[in-house]
Amino acid sequence: MAFKTTTPGRVMLADMVPEDMRDMLNTPMDKKALREFFGKLATDHPDEYVDVMKRMTDLAADVSTEYGRWTSVNLKDLRLPKSVEIYRNHIRKRIHDITQSHSLTPPQKNAAVIAELRKHIEPVSKMLEAEGVKDGNVFAMSSKYGFRGNPAQLTQMLFGDIMMTDNRNKPIPLAMLHGYGEGLTPFEMFTGSYGSRKGYSKVQFATADTGYLAKQVDLFSTGQQVLADDCGTTEGDLVPLSSSAAAGRVLAQDAGPLTAGTLLTEDNARKLRVKEVVVRSPLTCRLPQGVCRKCAGLRPDGKWPQLNAFIGSESARVTTAPTTQSLALSAKHVGVSAKASEAELDGFDEINQFLQVPETFKGAVHSEVDGTVMRVDKAPQGGFDVLVADTKYHVPEGNTPAVKVGDSVYEGDALADGTLNPAMVARYRGIGEGRRYFANKLAEVLEKHGVPGHRSNVDIIARAYINNVRITDPDGVAGYRYGEVVPYDMLQQQWRERTGTRTDTPKALAGQYLEAPVLHYTVGTRLTPAVVQDIQKRGVSAVHAHADRPGFQPYITRAAARSLDEPDWKGKLSGFYLGKAYGDMAARGATDSPGGSPGVFAGLFDPSKLPVVGG
Repeated sequence: MAFKTTTPGRVMLADMVPEDMRDMLNTPMDKKALREFFGKLATDHPDEYVDVMKRMTDLAADVSTEYGRWTSVNLKDLRLPKSVEIYRNHIRKRIHDITQSHSLTPPQKNAAVIAELRKHIEPVSKMLEAEGVKDGNVFAMSSKYGFRGNPAQLTQMLFGDIMMTDNRNKPIPLAMLHGYGEGLTPFEMFTGSYGSRKGYSKVQFATADTGYLAKQVDLFSTGQQVLADDCGTTEGDLVPLSSSAAAGRVLAQDAGPLTAGTLLTEDNARKLRVKEVVVRSPLTCRLPQGVCRKCAGLRPDGKWPQLNAFIGSESARVTTAPTTQSLALSAKHVGVSAKASEAELDGFDEINQFLQVPETFKGAVHSEVDGTVMRVDKAPQGGFDVLVADTKYHVPEGNTPAVKVGDSVYEGDALADGTLNPAMVARYRGIGEGRRYFANKLAEVLEKHGVPGHRSNVDIIARAYINNVRITDPDGVAGYRYGEVVPYDMLQQQWRERTGTRTDTPKALAGQYLEAPVLHYTVGTRLTPAVVQDIQKRGVSAVHAHADRPGFQPYITRAAARSLDEPDWKGKLSGFYLGKAYGDMAARGATDSPGGSPGVFAGLFDPSKLPVVGG
């Protein structure tokens, strides 16, 4: 008889959970696995959820009491693994050689120390966690498997901060190579005082900052309401089959034995032998207002959303609520340790930047023209200067150029590594690609910082945020006036292909602009080589395109100002900048609902209705 090897802990847990979930205990129980486990428990066995949680909690208490050392930490867990200790000594020697060099001026020494320390930040974090797990270090295992803490905090405690920044977020050229577990030198303590003070102040502002962010997201997501059962679209979003983005979604295209329209469940997903599937998504829903149930997919509780449910507000609430604890308050633990790149933000600031459309976006640099890369030179102020055709772009220090001399680039292409500006992605690659990038990146940032989130919620936020276009045709488009800002989903319903539209293969129409949606790409998307390649890879043989740009352009404003662009007068008055909202409605009028008849503010200041003075 063959026996399956297991552990006493798994045997005890198996007796506490439903029989159909016992196999899930045979995989490493990291944060992702635990989330899936308890999600399935709540969905499939809601009546047993509380009892199972109580039994597991009691077991944890008993084991902690009886096994002591094996469930707690030991002084030896504060020691560095030998290989990491050798690496730290190597860094110390490199810094010593730089500071004692007679060929460098003091400013050059400072720059060299910063560059040397910066390149070790990420390798140290990865090495320390990996080697610590091999040695059975409880802190390293806690970080790796997501029980508590993260790699940055592990590095601080065992290795050292490596490098800190001052109150202006400028790196301090002093090596911080003692962990808090072993104690700092007086010099390191004073250097780290900047981080202590800033971390404390961040905590005080955390609730206000994240609360304000949550309110902005809720305001622009309110219009996403479930208004139909099925919009009938055949388009969708390409997602990995193994990811949470596929669970509970409806197939938009056939996949193996499963036909389009099939709900993806854990059972039928096992029938597929593909890595990616095209699923219905809020990103590609064809309703002019809100979303349909089939594109929204199952909610986190495993049920279909109710008709007329305000799914946008729900998505905003459950996505932004955890940010206070997981993003803002974590600043008190991390302080202001320097990052590997000055050009990138982290945590709350990274998410907030996504929604504020700042003039200076910390991340990748986009080309705003088509052309050939003529030069890539080091800039006197640091970083690089990239010349595309006759336009020069500056790549900040800390970012690496993603192009070389002779490369062909197109509008919107990234010239360096780093996070792309979603507003620029939408502007140059279309509403659809902007939504998809925003959703993917936001989900990635939330997961990186341990903020739980259902992918459908993120998609709904992306659809609500990246949805407006400005009419650029002097003659107007589809009944909308020049300069008017309108929701793309409404415009798409009224869009008619222009005279001169061609239907051909994507390659034959390269450089032209889509006249009909394809996959997640929207009307007006330019068929650049990257878009053509993506469309062809996904089996699309023909598209409709026109040689001229459409008469509108994606228009993305900061989250706080989004209410000003609402066509419904109630939406305008639900946000910020009420004075400007009243002024706009008085000048242009407003409607009771998108596309509806003039509302109560239309003609509010019609001169013929003003009282006669002195008559």
